[in-house]
Amino acid sequence: MSDGADTVMRAAAVPDRGRRDRLMRQAAPASRGLVPAVMVAALLLHGLFGLVVFPWGRPIPVPSMARVVEMYFLPPVAAPKPPPPTPAATPPEPPPPGPRPDTPPSRPVMPADRDADRIVPRPRAMPSHAPRVARQQATVPVPAPAKPAPLSPPEPAAAPVKPVAPAPPAAPVCDRPAGRYPPMARRLHEEGEAELSLQLGPDGAVAHAELARSTGYDDLDEAALAAGRTVHCTVLSGRMPASARITVMFHLKMT
Repeated sequence: MSDGADTVMRAAAVPDRGRRDRLMRQAAPASRGLVPAVMVAALLLHGLFGLVVFPWGRPIPVPSMARVVEMYFLPPVAAPKPPPPTPAATPPEPPPPGPRPDTPPSRPVMPADRDADRIVPRPRAMPSHAPRVARQQATVPVPAPAKPAPLSPPEPAAAPVKPVAPAPPAAPVCDRPAGRYPPMARRLHEEGEAELSLQLGPDGAVAHAELARSTGYDDLDEAALAAGRTVHCTVLSGRMPASARITVMFHLKMT
C-alpha cells in the first residue's frame, strides 16, 4: 500500500480532531497521485479480462441451417394440334351475258342486171294497134332472219367440299422420372427447369432423349437427361414410333 493511503488510515484512527486534520492535509498530495494509478490498473484489468473471454482470431460459430431438397415434375406436354387445312379459293362466277342488241336484218344485195350491159337492138316499129307489153321486174321477197333464242344463265358452281382433318394421335402417358439433385449444384444453390424430347421404342421405353430447353447449368442438364432416360411411357393410340415431352424441375426449398 502507498504512503498516502497509510497516512489517511492513521489520520482516521486519531481521536484528536486537530491532529487528525493535520494528518489529512499531509496525505492530500499523496492521494492526488494515487487516483491516476488506480485508473490505469483498472483499465489493464479490463483488457486482460477481454483477452481471456474473447480471444482474438477465434471464429464465432454460426448456427447451421438445415436444407430440404424437393424435386417437382410436370406432366408430359401434349403434342400441338396441326393447323386446319386452308380451304381452296372458290373461283368467281362469270357474269351473266347481257342482252344482245337487235340488229336490223340487212337487205340482200340484188345482182346487177346483166341485160343492161348487152346491146339491145332497136325494136321494130309495131303497129299502133298492137298493145305494148311492159316488162316488169319481179321482186323476190326475202324472209326475215330468225331471232336467236335467249341464253339461259349458267348454273352456279358447286361449293368445294372441305377435307376433314384427321384427329391428332393421343399423347403418350409417361411415368415420373427418378431424378437426383447434383450435390455441387445444391451447394451452389443452382435451380432451373429442363424440357426433354423423348423418342419411344415399341415397348414404351425411351430410345433417345434430347434436351429441348436448358436449365442454364450444365450439371443440371446432365441430371435431367439421366432422369429422362429412366422414364417408361404408354402409347394410347398404338402407333409406333412415338415421341413425348417431359419437364424436369430442380428447386431448393429452404427451411
